[in-house]
Amino acid sequence: MHGALAEDVLLIIDGAYHEYAAAEAYEAPTALVHEADNVVMTRSFSKLYSLAGLRLGWCYGPLDVIDLMERVGPSFPVNSAANAAGIAAVEDRAHCERVLAHNGKWIARLIEALTRCGLKVYPSQTNFVLVQFPSASEAEEADENLKAHGIVGRKYAVDDFADKLRFTEGIDHEMEAMIEVLEQFMASRSHDRAAQ
Repeated sequence: MHGALAEDVLLIIDGAYHEYAAAEAYEAPTALVHEADNVVMTRSFSKLYSLAGLRLGWCYGPLDVIDLMERVGPSFPVNSAANAAGIAAVEDRAHCERVLAHNGKWIARLIEALTRCGLKVYPSQTNFVLVQFPSASEAEEADENLKAHGIVGRKYAVDDFADKLRFTEGIDHEMEAMIEVLEQFMASRSHDRAAQ
């Protein structure tokens, strides 16, 4: 993909889920940044570091691009509290390891439990799963049912995803509650179909 770009076009690679990537074919974007003068990798403190509310991130790229960004940067400065939190988060490796272990546990648990319910769960190397329901109407009903139980998934406003919901991982009891509500919902739909 990068090779097809003109040299004056900047390729920006979103590395928000960098630490989650476990596929053997995954290559860290930093390698391409080192090889080319028109590649920047962005990173976020929202995922692994659990600091989404701070809207904090950083990037890695060629010096001339970074220089330009620094000249624009004073219009949107990072406050000192967010800066301190970001530094502390990077230094807290134990937290990062706990987050990745929690993520691995729940990705596997969600795939197993929701597949058993008859749902299609797409493989994930992130902190969320994408779940496909038998139909768009069933996804809509499931979404409403979940909301009635205080559980909010993400519904996409595009036709290709009308039959899908996305669920971001939470703490253990939240995840267990989501699975239980979806199991009950899918069991009731299965019963309804059998009665027809």
